[in-house]
Amino acid sequence: MNFKEYQEKAIRTLVELESEKLALSHVALGLGSEIVELSTYIDEVNKVEEIGDMFWYLAGYCHIRNLQLSDYISHYPQKITILLAKNQPDFILNKLICDISNLQDIVKKFIAYNKSIDKVEESLILIDICTSLFIYGNISNSIDLQQILVKNIDKLLVRYPDKFSDMLAVNRNLEKEYESLNK
Repeated sequence: MNFKEYQEKAIRTLVELESEKLALSHVALGLGSEIVELSTYIDEVNKVEEIGDMFWYLAGYCHIRNLQLSDYISHYPQKITILLAKNQPDFILNKLICDISNLQDIVKKFIAYNKSIDKVEESLILIDICTSLFIYGNISNSIDLQQILVKNIDKLLVRYPDKFSDMLAVNRNLEKEYESLNK
């Protein structure tokens, strides 16, 4: 699965909100909650799940902003050497937290102050988040990014067989979702 296909499949499960501002607040806040879950993962399956969930929010963000997630992921080889030199999970996790906070800040200013989103700043932040997620997934073992994306879509198909629904979001079958991640 390439990143364009992933984005298309991921946005199938994106909740439709009334405005761009509400939709952006949803994905920006979602990234914030997912970074907490990633920082407290319990095993490698859970780690893959949380990285996949973060890519889901990034795919949603890109969709809302009429961007392609693949444009930001394709840049990570340029930054990977610098981050791999650090090779410390805490450093990468802290960088992710800072980058997500920076993205949330530009979304906050867009929502609350009607400030336009600087596309260059936005691009740099998205590249950094994608790069750091890739690195964080590869520090302790060799997790294939394609595998993470496929497992995320598999989980979403269990949760939402057709598309997003409020009822299915609230009444999740966590056991079946976990099974889909363990295949």
